[in-house]
Order: sequence, then structure tokens, then C-alpha cells
Amino acid sequence: MKKNLLTLAVAGAVAASAQAQMHIDPDNTGEVLIYPFYSADNGNQTYIHVVNTTNQWKAAKVRMLEAENSFEVRDFNLYLSPYDHFAFTIKLDDSGAGKLVTADTSCTAPQIPEGGIEFTNKLYVEAEDENQSLERTLNGYVEVIEMGQFKGTATTDPGYLWDHAGTGTPRDCDAVEALWLTGGAWAKDRAGNTGDLALLGTTGALSATMWQGGGLYGMGIIVNPEAGAAVGYDAVAVDGFVDSSSHGASLHYYPGNVDS
Repeated sequence: MKKNLLTLAVAGAVAASAQAQMHIDPDNTGEVLIYPFYSADNGNQTYIHVVNTTNQWKAAKVRMLEAENSFEVRDFNLYLSPYDHFAFTIKLDDSGAGKLVTADTSCTAPQIPEGGIEFTNKLYVEAEDENQSLERTLNGYVEVIEMGQFKGTATTDPGYLWDHAGTGTPRDCDAVEALWLTGGAWAKDRAGNTGDLALLGTTGALSATMWQGGGLYGMGIIVNPEAGAAVGYDAVAVDGFVDSSSHGASLHYYPGNVDS
């Protein structure tokens, strides 16, 4: 990879959260998870797991970046209930690109179709990189970045919508996605304040004045069924990513899928 492990987007977020003392957490839980390698090449499939070990309702950004030059090939927002677990697989699509598939019911925005969602070469084509093939999306790495903590006990709280309510299924993922649509509560937060990232999607945050992040754990498993081989790893967990005096949803960015 030609860029640093923490990409420019992550570095920008660090700058926005001045005074935070970032460090790798020895207990493998944190505010940022770095999965150093995924592969859907040569018969490989990669299984990615994200675990919320806390009693909080959390929002996280999930980003897939290709290995050659760290261009993003897909991203989405993930909404986790207390003690929630989200899993997905990266595999080869018929188009020759990587593809993300999941049977998990945890809420995402945009929502992931039943048949999965293909990785895209859009960004490195626009950058006029020499290698514009979809094959570049078959190998890369994954970032999970905590964006905020939200209230979830009252029926009017945003976290109540994505809470699994003891059934294993969130109450209303359509409503969670709608919060970002025109007229949605989180979309309204940005009105007239486009220069202030701290005002993106803040409605219903656990604390308006104090960041209370951390406690995310991740693991990845690369499997090659034909070879009968598998290798697993813990994601690198970074803590102290956001200063504790920051807004409780200071990194809650709009969902994206690099096509919009």
C-alpha cells in the first residue's frame, strides 16, 4: 500500500479531534478498528466481524479500501445495539470485482441488498490511475471508525430504532436510513452549518458535550475452501481517537457508497 495504514480520511478526522492521544489498545478494543488485509482473490473469501462490547448504541463507519493505492471501493454506516455483533463476507463477484454479502440483520445505511453489494473502481478511475481494473478491489483492507454514541431507551430515541429488542432483529432499519434522507432528523442537523462537521447527524446523541466512545472489537478470517486453508487475526484497535471533550456524535458523517 502506498499510503499510510491510517488513510487521509482517518487522518483528517484525527485533526478534527485535536488533543486526542491515540494508542493501540492492548485489550484489542477501541474506537477505530483496522483489519489489515482482506482477499477475494485466488479462491479466497474473507469474513469480517465487528463486535460492540459495550452497553451503548453506537454508529460506526465501515470502509473497504483497495490495496494498491488505498482508494475506497465501498463504505456504509453501521448502527450497533448494546453487545451487538455484525458480520459480513468479502468474496468474488461474477463481474470480477470484490463483493460484500451479509445475512446479518444489524442496521446499515445505505441498507445492503439481499444479494450483496459489489465493490467499485469509481474513485481510482476518476483519479486516472494507470491500473483501472476491477481486480484491484479483490485485495485490500477494512476500517471501522466509531462515529458516535446515541440514546436508545425511549421510543423517541434513534437507538431504539436499531435496537434488537431481545429478538435478534432491529425494530426498524428503514426508519434509521430515513433519518439521513431529505427531511430526516440527521439530515436537518446540517442545514445552515455545512462548515461544521460536529453538527452532522447529532440528533439523539448520548451526550451533546462529551464523547464516550470505545469498546469495539474486530476479527477477520481469510478462508480458501479449495485449499482447505484459513488464517485469522484480531483487528488492530485504536483508542483515544477522539478527544473526550468532543461532541457525542462528532464524527457522524453521511452514509456513502462512493456512487453518490
